[in-house]
Amino acid sequence: MSELIAYVGSAILAVATVPQAVRLFREGHADSFGWPFVVLNAAGISFLLARAVEIGEAAFVLVNLMGVAFWGYATVLKTRSALRSRTHRTIVPDGSAAREPGAAAREAELRMR
Repeated sequence: MSELIAYVGSAILAVATVPQAVRLFREGHADSFGWPFVVLNAAGISFLLARAVEIGEAAFVLVNLMGVAFWGYATVLKTRSALRSRTHRTIVPDGSAAREPGAAAREAELRMR
């Protein structure tokens, strides 16, 4: 019975992650995810994966591997976006940093969600 519960729980978690993964791949950025959210989820899922490997529960290993891959990809996208925003700013005559082209549109899109 315990193994059945593990498979059902793993399936539910996998299905819940799919829409986020599709959105992440489609948009190509993780701007809507905050850093604390990404880091805590990546850390939590990594610890769960370690435990799943330790007890040898195949369903947990599989779903946690998928979770680690998802949060790893989100971390890469967030890092890339943060680096891009730092390097694409220009200084305007009044001494302030201008936002990168398209930033206003992206911010408006995020506010609409």
